[in-house]
Amino acid sequence: MSVLADLPAQLDNAAPQPEEGVTYAHKLSKDEARLDWSEPARALHDRIRAFNPWPVTWVPFGEQVLRIWASEPAAGQGTPGTILAVGPDAIEVACGDGSLRLLQAQLPGKKPLPVRDLLSGRADQLVSGQLLADGFQGARS
Repeated sequence: MSVLADLPAQLDNAAPQPEEGVTYAHKLSKDEARLDWSEPARALHDRIRAFNPWPVTWVPFGEQVLRIWASEPAAGQGTPGTILAVGPDAIEVACGDGSLRLLQAQLPGKKPLPVRDLLSGRADQLVSGQLLADGFQGARS
C-alpha cells in the first residue's frame, strides 16, 4: 500500500532497465508442448506445469493428441514411453530418468479429467493398448 500511496515519488526515482542481458522470448507454439519421453521426468513435469493453461502438453493419440494437464515425477524405471503401471489415480510412464505419473488428461474433443475418471470409462481400451497408442510403447495393468 505504501508504494501506491507514494507512486509519484517512486516514479521519480525509477531507473531504466540495462540493455545488457536482455533477451527476446518468442511466442510459444503447440509443437513445443509435445512431450518427449526420453527426457527426465522432472523436466517433463516442469514442462507440463509451464505449458498449463496454454498450449497444454500433449502426446500423439492416433491421428489426434492426448493432452496432459497434471503430473508428478516418480522413481520408476523402464524404456522411455513405456507404461509402467495403471493405478486408480494415475498412469505411470517411464522417462529418460525416472518416471512420470499422469494425473489429469484430456481425450480429443473431451474436457480435461482426472485420470481416475478417464480410466473409469476407457479402462478396456487402455488394457488393450488402444487408448494411448502411438504415444506410448506398451501397456500393463
